[in-house]
Amino acid sequence: MVDDDPVSFPDNGSDERAPALSAMFPETAIERASTLCYALSNPIRMKILLLLASRTYCVHSIRDLFAISDSRLSYHLKILRDCGLIEGSRDGKCINYATTPQGMEICRMFGSFRW
Repeated sequence: MVDDDPVSFPDNGSDERAPALSAMFPETAIERASTLCYALSNPIRMKILLLLASRTYCVHSIRDLFAISDSRLSYHLKILRDCGLIEGSRDGKCINYATTPQGMEICRMFGSFRW
């Protein structure tokens, strides 16, 4: 263990660094990051997010592109909406989806990876 490493935990079972960790990473931030990681952990949701980074799509077009049921698509869109990566706006009978600024930031981050 390196003493100046702020995220290393002592291996003796003590919680002497827990207050420092809480100050660096508040519980709400950890919960938010966990929710975001869950949203991005599914390939369909990642594909939807990356698709919407290019332009706005009607929910019917998204369904047709991914060839999935309405209920399954609705589930994935809800997860992405709930964590603030996409937003929808009604236009008559269709809901158009687009990425939010945070969603675009995530897409740019993935675009910068060297696969």
